[in-house]
Amino acid sequence: MKNKTEISVIHDAFKATVLDDINPSLYWDVDITTKVLPPIIPISYPESTYNKGIFLFKKENGSTTILTGHIPTLINQGFSIKEIKTEYNVIQVKKEIPFLKTLRDYQIESVRKIIKYKRGIISVPTGGGKTFIISEVINQLAPNNVNILILVPNISLLYQTCSSIKKYFHPQDISIGKIGDGHLELNNKITVGIFNTIFKKKDELKDYLENLNVLMVDEVHLMMNPSCLIIYSYLTKCSFKIGLSATPKYSTLMEGIFGPILHEETPKKLMEDNIIQCPEVLIYKVPEKTNINPKGNLWMNHKNITDKDGNFSHWKYNQLLEALVVNHNERNQLITEVVNKYYLEGRGPILVVVDRVGKTKSQSKDTQAEILLKLLEDKLEIKIPLLKGNNSSKTNEGILRRLRNGEEEVVIAGPKILQVGTDIPILNCLILANVGKQASSLVQQIGRGLRTHSNNTHRPLIINFFDTQFPFEKQSEKRVSVCKEVYGAENVTFMDKFI
Repeated sequence: MKNKTEISVIHDAFKATVLDDINPSLYWDVDITTKVLPPIIPISYPESTYNKGIFLFKKENGSTTILTGHIPTLINQGFSIKEIKTEYNVIQVKKEIPFLKTLRDYQIESVRKIIKYKRGIISVPTGGGKTFIISEVINQLAPNNVNILILVPNISLLYQTCSSIKKYFHPQDISIGKIGDGHLELNNKITVGIFNTIFKKKDELKDYLENLNVLMVDEVHLMMNPSCLIIYSYLTKCSFKIGLSATPKYSTLMEGIFGPILHEETPKKLMEDNIIQCPEVLIYKVPEKTNINPKGNLWMNHKNITDKDGNFSHWKYNQLLEALVVNHNERNQLITEVVNKYYLEGRGPILVVVDRVGKTKSQSKDTQAEILLKLLEDKLEIKIPLLKGNNSSKTNEGILRRLRNGEEEVVIAGPKILQVGTDIPILNCLILANVGKQASSLVQQIGRGLRTHSNNTHRPLIINFFDTQFPFEKQSEKRVSVCKEVYGAENVTFMDKFI
């Protein structure tokens, strides 16, 4: 950079107008003549192979607008911020009050950084107690008479979060409103809300959002799409914006909304401190399938799942998924035998994660869940419930409650149930029968079985399957690599055949 201009910034909690020129050479410059979502967010963001820089939005008057989470980046890169004029009332927490519970060191540090910096990301592994951090922040901020919203991605977390916060406090000392699952309670200083409900009712909730003081977003990595950004853009008086996640998939855009990472704790550190248990990971090799259709063989032989223009073909990928995962008889029989083995050994409760539980509108064949359900019920001679999205919230909550209480021995679920903070501390055996490209999803899923629980007499057992056929072998290699990196190679065993 040739010069480090002294700049003045006028901003609310979402966007900032830079009054002086800055050198844009290090940043992505966004053409705002394209269609935009109000007030300044473009639908498509610049793609890049690297993760640095900030977003710049050129306005018609020649000034530049940035997302306010990038202000610390400007300072760290040497810009001198001469003056920042804010359009909201800054909450000043003058003195720390006693914590309500004894927290771990990283939880204490996270709370103090949130109070000090007001914006940023807290990354704590699954089982590390993010709700304790949220609850203590509420305790520290409550004397300031502020409005606080905790944003969650689904109904299950709506009730789980409310329950956990109430347990942290004395129930009579706190009143929590809900937005979602038929609730629209706005008179409480503390509210837990589901994003989808807030987005659907955004016009009705506009005044509430514009006067919000504190936002904490649990599982923030799931709420970084354009719809979410519209909601974030309403929070013009919100001086606290905190994102929490076990796997935040940190990005330039996330920094622009929430700010930099304030604290990051690793699964390895929590295992060393005996906060979560180190799992035993078994990887079973899946036999190759040979009796598939000629077109499928062609795609495998040529390692090709692109269309005529060279773009990734979801249709071809889904055809291979159907052939080599969902309808792979030897694979399904292997999964059935593995579940039966550990069921007979008393390693329950066992949670079996499949690629998809419910059918799509165009789908006529059985899903992986339906195929495995029949095989497992015949083999184990027990009734097995399905956790799925089109169940009523009451049905899924009932299954989860029985699973947590040890009343269900085997449950089948889709991957989404594990990609958010569903709390199942009693879980003793997790069987990942699905395939997936994202290593972060694997870490999220594995985390469900790591919480220490007095009823567990064995180390948590995590079982995955190594698919050797294109295009799933690279995904399998990545999952094995992540398991070895996070949990130690000595805790990962490759099973070449079922014993």
